[in-house]
Amino acid sequence: MISSQHQMLKNSLQEPRSLLGNIFKLEAQKNKRSFMEKLHLPILVEIDEDGLYIVSCPLFKGCHSWGETIDEAMKNISEVVDMCLEETEIGSFNTFVGFRELEVVHNAKATCD
Repeated sequence: MISSQHQMLKNSLQEPRSLLGNIFKLEAQKNKRSFMEKLHLPILVEIDEDGLYIVSCPLFKGCHSWGETIDEAMKNISEVVDMCLEETEIGSFNTFVGFRELEVVHNAKATCD
């Protein structure tokens, strides 16, 4: 009789631990989901002299790629962004402010009359 009570006590002690372990696993899964949020990142798109699409994400240093089509370039930059995200904490991105246009005079020759 003592051994069966001992076994019941032992089982009752193990069950909460098992339940607690499952709760921790569930919390870990919830936390993983909370970190899987969508980010909307700016991508600069250019065409070089060879007709290739050059793409860059200004939020990360050195985050550039290219492709023969815009779709290929966007797929490639997506892979580079994934690598950058692995190495960069979410709060330490460069701050994207926006695009501005700058007007410059090129090859202007001054005339002296």
